[in-house]
Amino acid sequence: MRRALTLPFKERRRLHARAYRAQERDRGEVCGVVATDARRRIILHFLRNRSDRPGHFELDHRELRRLQGELRRSGQRFIGIFHSHVVGTAEPGAGDLAGAWMSHLQLVYDVCGREARLWRVMRRGRRLSAREVPYHRGCLTGGYSRAKAARRLSASRWTALLTEATWRRASSCVRSEGQRS
Repeated sequence: MRRALTLPFKERRRLHARAYRAQERDRGEVCGVVATDARRRIILHFLRNRSDRPGHFELDHRELRRLQGELRRSGQRFIGIFHSHVVGTAEPGAGDLAGAWMSHLQLVYDVCGREARLWRVMRRGRRLSAREVPYHRGCLTGGYSRAKAARRLSASRWTALLTEATWRRASSCVRSEGQRS
């Protein structure tokens, strides 16, 4: 059985930081290539978003092909592309489905919900649909499960951390919603 894909915490944090900055700057999306190493850890390679429209992304295919060659030479495996959604869920939209490559994966990141989901786009008759691909989310606690981390922290500290994370997520969404008007 093949080992499951893992999105390390550092990569998730890097994705959020860049996606959040793009959202704050001009409601732009970030995009790039999803690759894996020999241990099936996901590595994100950011590319320039060629689109000027808010909430839209466009990749330069020459830059994409160049990066695919570099990945092959470095021992990494190209498995698909990623992009962020400024507002909405971490699910591929109609435009994402229309532009998807059938044999590759798409990682979609929801900036407000701080959620990344991996999808495989398939053709069913004439319709395109996406099926979620499960993967492991790297742990903030350096390899500990949340339960183990909770046992190591006092109850009040654990509550404070969860409250802070929830507040940050909610406040980032409120700021982005308020910028629309």
